[in-house]
Amino acid sequence: MLGFRCKGCDCSYCNAHRLPEDHKCETNFMELAKEEIKKHNPNITAPKIEKI
Repeated sequence: MLGFRCKGCDCSYCNAHRLPEDHKCETNFMELAKEEIKKHNPNITAPKIEKI
């Protein structure tokens, strides 16, 4: 039997309980994904144009 490792709680589970919903994982994957996007895509602001 192969075990599946959860990315959130780092535990091994069988095929029937491999999904976070099936083993009651409390890791918020949506927030982790948002933080990852913010880290890899910083805000870039251009300098303002001076008025003549």
